[in-house]
Formats: sequence, C-alpha cells, structure tokens
Amino acid sequence: MFVLKEGSRNALNNIRITGEFAKNFFKVFGKRLPHMDTVDEVLRRLDPSELEKIKTELVKSLINKKVFYKFRLFGSYYKIAVDATGIMQVEEGHCDRCLKKTYNKGKENEYTVYFHNVLEAKLICENGFCISLGTEWIENPDDYQKQDCEQKAFKRLAEKQKQNIPKLPICIVADGLYPNKPFFEI
Repeated sequence: MFVLKEGSRNALNNIRITGEFAKNFFKVFGKRLPHMDTVDEVLRRLDPSELEKIKTELVKSLINKKVFYKFRLFGSYYKIAVDATGIMQVEEGHCDRCLKKTYNKGKENEYTVYFHNVLEAKLICENGFCISLGTEWIENPDDYQKQDCEQKAFKRLAEKQKQNIPKLPICIVADGLYPNKPFFEI
C-alpha cells in the first residue's frame, strides 16, 4: 500500500484487480495479490520476527530474478542505504525499552523526551525505488547500563544481513555518523 502510494487498503484493492497491475504483480511474484483485508488479518497475527523472514525471502526472490540488476553501482554492487528514523516521541515513557533524552540538564527548564527509533537498511535504485532489506529496533534492553544507539544497532543489523544474504555484493550509503573503525571492520 505504501510502496504504491495508495491511501487505503480499499484503494489498493481497487487497483489490484486491474489488468496491467495484476499481470505485472503475477509476472514478478508468480502469485495474485490477495485482498487487503486478508493481508491485514494475517499481519495482525504474525510475530514480527516472522515478518522479517518473509521480507528477507521476498527480497532474495527479487534479487535472484535480477529485478534490481540494472541499478547496481559499477555493474557490481547493490547500493544499501543505512539510517535511523524516529518512530514515535512522547513526553512520558510508555514502556521499559523507550530511549530518552534530557534537554537543558540542571536548568530550571529541564525536560526529558522518550522515543523509539529504528535502523533501516534499504536497497536503493537510481529510479527512486527503495526496498527494505532489514530493520533493527533501537531500544534499551531490560537491564541496560548504557542506552542503545544507532551504531550498536548497526552491528546487530549487519550481522543479520550477513546471515540473510551473505554473498550479496554491496556498497553502503550512510551519513557522517558511520565512517569509523568499527564500521569499516564490519
């Protein structure tokens, strides 16, 4: 729904049965796109780790079918953008895993915000298309001494990606937070 920029499940249901869309979807995936209410029902029941497995298998299938082949850098490397993004921010922590940041420490107007971030690795193409390869939550463990961060999450995400798609030749596209020794070692 989001990839196709449709505003609702109903809108996607309307285009999923049109001739051209249905034909192209079947050509890429070898399946018909199900009704979006059915998709919603299944997604609500699935464990998030199962969704990651499904996403990985779908991406592997697209890579094996060479869908992104023409977008490789220098004809060899798939471009992978890695960056964190905020999911939510609240004034009071709503769970034990919330990250927190205090502003104006020690001053009269000191305040703390609680938030959740996620690190994404996305395969990016020159035509503007991008697809998620992996997601890693940036959140505090149960007994944390030091807060989780984007660089720690990168180590976890990189390990998962090495297991999921071990031989994929990649070039990582990242911001100024990443050029450091641990990043280059990974």
